[in-house]
Amino acid sequence: MSHSAFAASSINICDRGELGAAIARSLGNKSCQAVSAEELAELQFLKIEGVIAHLPADGFLGLDSLRSLILDSNGVQSIEPGAFNGLELLQELSLQNNQLLRLPPSMLKPLKSLRRLQLRGNQLTSMNRQTFAGATSVVTVNLEGNRIAKIENGALKDLSSLQVLNLRGNNLSQLTRQALFGAVALKNLIVDANRIQRIEPGTFAALPHLSQLDIHENPIQEISRKEAGLNAGAFVGGVKVNP
Repeated sequence: MSHSAFAASSINICDRGELGAAIARSLGNKSCQAVSAEELAELQFLKIEGVIAHLPADGFLGLDSLRSLILDSNGVQSIEPGAFNGLELLQELSLQNNQLLRLPPSMLKPLKSLRRLQLRGNQLTSMNRQTFAGATSVVTVNLEGNRIAKIENGALKDLSSLQVLNLRGNNLSQLTRQALFGAVALKNLIVDANRIQRIEPGTFAALPHLSQLDIHENPIQEISRKEAGLNAGAFVGGVKVNP
């Protein structure tokens, strides 16, 4: 038996605590002892329902074919670095409506194929570069309904494929060029229902593909297209747009 075959056959998700038990339940209410390594390796879609306060490192090892992982409304409070190791084919990760206050550094780095990241309805307060390190394949990020007050400079630098960023219903008070720097493929930026009072000059100048800016329900009343660096054809909703 090869080393890899032996490793696969020896996988025991019972060692993963409440996460292992939840994975087993999602596979037809099995006991964790009844889940085979082969069954895990062939799985492409996994939706876990229940209460999982913590996602441990290497918690999803063995799910080599997984394309979609749905962890919505599970009461997740913390994620260990390396929690998503081994999920190189994963295209969708959804952690909506949990209780996350922060995300670990390089959380997305193992997810080489990730395209959709859903984080709506958590309690995140900021965005930083470490969180999105290596996330070069991600196309859509949904952070609606968190408590984000700051996008740190360079936070989006690695998100070179990002096309849609939804930040509706957060606590942002301004948008700056350095905060959005690096998101060169961004087409749709949604910042409705924040507290935005100011858009720094040149904020959108490095976003050549931006075609839609939704900024309804903010204190800011008008912006200058030229000063903000907006494309001539970009649609802006929610404020008066001056030349």
